[in-house]
Amino acid sequence: MIRSGLDFWLHGTYFPSRIPGYPFNEILMGAMAWLGGATACAVAATLASLVTLVYMRGLAPLYGIRNSFWLVLAFSFEPWVWSSGTHGLDYIWGTGALVAALYYIERRQFAAAGLACAVGFGFRPSSLLWIGPLFLRVVLIERRWQGVIRFAAWAAIPALVPTAFIIR
Repeated sequence: MIRSGLDFWLHGTYFPSRIPGYPFNEILMGAMAWLGGATACAVAATLASLVTLVYMRGLAPLYGIRNSFWLVLAFSFEPWVWSSGTHGLDYIWGTGALVAALYYIERRQFAAAGLACAVGFGFRPSSLLWIGPLFLRVVLIERRWQGVIRFAAWAAIPALVPTAFIIR
């Protein structure tokens, strides 16, 4: 993944680290590796984990969960989260985008939710699997088509950037 990102920054070529390609993560991790090595990559993933936890903490009351501190603390000690910050470096970005999208959907900020979906897709193309259920959630809570179209446009149009990298 880092080698793919370094090739992008040093030679201007994009070659996916693995199929289908994870362009946002490869480009970000390449930049981090170039600037500060493996430590910078781990720090970036750890920061993504912290941002995810902040979104989780904000999302919990929207679902009626009070005293979410312990829930968020338990999630932060889950081994997958730790592994993502030190080994995989890409899973937490997709998870963070999912939690952010849910947060913005529940707050009826559909453009921001769609953009979070597009960012998640850029980091993990498999995020496409959860964009469908999020779209259904938008349809269920937003009875006007303007909000649904806003979500769909903000999810689809920015997702063309990573799609262009993947297709190329």
